[in-house]
Order: sequence, then C-alpha cells, then structure tokens
Amino acid sequence: MVIGKLGVELLMDEEDIHKILNCIESLKRLVRSGWMMRGIPASIGESVASHSFEASLLSLIITAHLKNKGITVSPERTAVLALIHDVPECMVGDIPLKTSISIGELKEELELRKAGEIFGDTWILQLYIEYLEQKSLESKIARLSEKLSTAVESKRMISLGYVRVNEILESTMKEIENIMSGLDRDIRVQLEEYVRRIIDEE
Repeated sequence: MVIGKLGVELLMDEEDIHKILNCIESLKRLVRSGWMMRGIPASIGESVASHSFEASLLSLIITAHLKNKGITVSPERTAVLALIHDVPECMVGDIPLKTSISIGELKEELELRKAGEIFGDTWILQLYIEYLEQKSLESKIARLSEKLSTAVESKRMISLGYVRVNEILESTMKEIENIMSGLDRDIRVQLEEYVRRIIDEE
C-alpha cells in the first residue's frame, strides 16, 4: 500500500506494477510523432518520456519562481501534473496534431479511458483529470511548461538543420501566447520575462 500526497490510499498489486513499468518503458521508447513527420530520425528524436520529464522540471522552476513572488501555488502538484500529462500515450501512441484536431474530443475521451485503465480509480487519475480540465493554476502552468518544452526542443532541432520543425515552433509559440493571455494579470506579469528567458536560452 502506498499513501498518496493527497492522503488517499493507492493500492497496487503485482499486475498494476507490471502495467506501470510496461507503460514507462513504452514512453521511453516512443518518439514524438511531430519530429519524425518533419524529417528527424528516430535515433535522435525526443521521446514522450523525455518531453514529460523536461516539462515537469520546467513547471517546478516556474512555480517556484511564482511562489517566491508571493503567488499561492503548489510547485510539487504542478510538477506531477506535467509529469503524467502524456502517460496514456503508452497505449494510444502520440497522435499527430492534425489528426487530433480532426477527431476532436474523441482523442481526449480515449486518453482519459486509457488513463483510467493505467491508474485505476486513484488520486493519480484525479490529477490527470485536473490537467485535462485546465481550471487550476497548477494545471495551466503544467500545460504552459509542456508547450515551453516543445518550443525549446524545436529550437534545438532547428539548430541542427531540421528547418521543417519551424512549423512546430511557430504553432507552439501561438499556444504559449494563448495560455499566457488566459492567466490572471498579476501572474502573467511575473511570468512574461521568465518565460521569454526560457525560450531564448536555446
């Protein structure tokens, strides 16, 4: 028995642990589709697990920055939201953006169903739902961090000569702007320079 941070018992039997380990292995091997569709070899393409790890660390430092500025936010919760946001892809794969748009809510419904199969009726599933709903500040920062990770990786690949990735960079920058515009003004003011520095670092 494992006690989650929210104080809810998380019961995992041998089958559950085996399922999680298989999922982790898949995410470590699964290269994000957007990179390969733009000519990046799988051998150097970013895996879903690598992306989630970077997004989680970015969310941690961003929320720590906000907390230091007096904003009420949980860096730990935000980091976990970013870490698990793509876990269902171990079962459904990394569906390309254009396909995601064409199938609409079907993608989210499918991934939510698979998240339930992976996590069961646990507090982790509730965190995943929190990320999808995008109501809490932590979920919004987790999503912002996920997009920042994509922007940073895009710039890395462009610097290696994969210029077709510029399409991903441009669309991701628009998504970052949209997320930022949806934040409260006080939070947006605290983040604008910080976010710019993360993007310009590459």
